[in-house]
Amino acid sequence: MFAYTVYEHRSYKEKQMQKKVSKELIIHGATELIEEEGYGNLTIHALAYRLGVKPSTLYNHMKNIDDLKKAIRICALEKMQAEIAEETKGKSGKEALIALANAIRSFAKENTELYKSIFNVTPNEGGIELTSLLDTNIPDFNLTKDEAIHFTRAFCSAVFGFIMLETSGYFREYANTDNSFVTMVALLLSSLNSRS
Repeated sequence: MFAYTVYEHRSYKEKQMQKKVSKELIIHGATELIEEEGYGNLTIHALAYRLGVKPSTLYNHMKNIDDLKKAIRICALEKMQAEIAEETKGKSGKEALIALANAIRSFAKENTELYKSIFNVTPNEGGIELTSLLDTNIPDFNLTKDEAIHFTRAFCSAVFGFIMLETSGYFREYANTDNSFVTMVALLLSSLNSRS
């Protein structure tokens, strides 16, 4: 009798949860799971268990695991872009570029697994558009169109490359990584001549 009651209670809870499940709730649960267990450990069954529903319930909101991962990558990118917008608000020129670099690094350190997922989606699929990251600040400098493109590529390669090496554990030497990052950004910006 007790086992039957527990089963009925669990079945009732599942039905109640199924009514509340939405794509937003699924993505939120998935991002939390990724940060705790790692991007590679995300599965439909693990996520369903976390949300307290049957795996089949999740398929009412997505086609498959790849569809879910794509949604997560886009969500991660939007979160990072929101942090960039907040940190660069009201800033211009070199100050804005420093804030942008720091915002990207801060997001990566606080959301390591989500940050890694961003680079699994191409610009055509809604991924990072490198030129759009800096296009509001580049006009503050005396650069030709080609120079602006070259600087954007160099800046993004340096910032994202540094973060990738740092979060992968390559910078274990004595020198402080914060100082290294500041030095790198300063060297990049030293090549620019502000119009102001």
